[in-house]
Amino acid sequence: MIVDPVYSHGRGILRGITTYGLGHAWQFRRPTGWFFDALPDILSWRVDGLIASLHDESMVAFVRTMNVPTVNIASSYSYGDWPSAICDNHLIGKMAAQHYVDRGLRSLAYVGHPTARWSTERFSGFESVIQEVGLTCQVCPFNVFARTDGGSQSSGFRQWLATLPPQTGVFAGNDSIAEIVLATALEAGLNVPEQLAVVGVDNDEMTAQMTTPALTSVDANSERIGHEAARILESMLNGASPPTEPIRIPPIGVVARASSDVLALADDDVRSAVRFIRDHAASPISVDDVLAEVPLSRRPLEKRFRKVLGRSILDEIHRVHVERAAQLLVGTDLSMPDVARASGFATYTRMGIVFRKLTGRSPTGHRSQFRPTRAGYARLSL
Repeated sequence: MIVDPVYSHGRGILRGITTYGLGHAWQFRRPTGWFFDALPDILSWRVDGLIASLHDESMVAFVRTMNVPTVNIASSYSYGDWPSAICDNHLIGKMAAQHYVDRGLRSLAYVGHPTARWSTERFSGFESVIQEVGLTCQVCPFNVFARTDGGSQSSGFRQWLATLPPQTGVFAGNDSIAEIVLATALEAGLNVPEQLAVVGVDNDEMTAQMTTPALTSVDANSERIGHEAARILESMLNGASPPTEPIRIPPIGVVARASSDVLALADDDVRSAVRFIRDHAASPISVDDVLAEVPLSRRPLEKRFRKVLGRSILDEIHRVHVERAAQLLVGTDLSMPDVARASGFATYTRMGIVFRKLTGRSPTGHRSQFRPTRAGYARLSL
């Protein structure tokens, strides 16, 4: 395995590979130090197959010399004839955009790499959603974002962030970039999330909890990528033809934290109602409960809800409850009835009806499709 374990995305992929491989009596080899220092050692490996991050032409040329069945897990390379299991970067971008649209943000920006495939695909997905709702996106020029020769972030990047309108949602190409955005915003005296909201990608728990404030991030489902890469390699070793197109693994979803906890809705009553609904994502609330929180009767509030959000009060309650259920289905081992109770549904049957209506999948289908395969690995329980 030639996979970078420094960041959580790589570690997640390694967990997925390991879990699959242990179930098929695999033995593992991977570099024990920095990849380029380990090249001579890797060439001496005697392996039947390889899972590698083919992130550039030099890596591809190196792997070709090993002459073994190989599966790529990097989104950087123009995939060519390599079987690949990779992030669905376009969908990652769409999820980030929808997260901001649902919060009423009208000013959006992107900070990423100008040529890396993973970055351009994420921006493409992000842009496709905001264009649908009539918005535009400012893109930070890479020469403005890049670090100076001394290693510090450029003053130009601080100035660029300061020019963004109040209540701008910044989508960072990954959590490392998001961490820089948050640190630079802090240096520039910009309040997050009131002035600047930030969303990253990879859901690196350490990064997310150490930033100020805690970072919202799209969980790219890295363990599932590793599991799928291992499954492809196993089939190749058994004589099957590899897939001719990359297998794109859908992200789990947006893990919301404080860096994007903002509601930029012009209507104060709608904003109060939406905040109440989101604060009670785990409770079985009704439209009447929402009406008790705002000084309006049902008809005018419904009318204003549809004007601001394009959906009814009950639609918003269902959307928030389903979002909560989706997170529990993937992130915990709770039974279906327990997931229903913990996400505001009276019964599992009711959850199933609403969940399928909004997502097109059953709750069990969602769990099967999106959760990492981690047999024997302890998971979160509530």
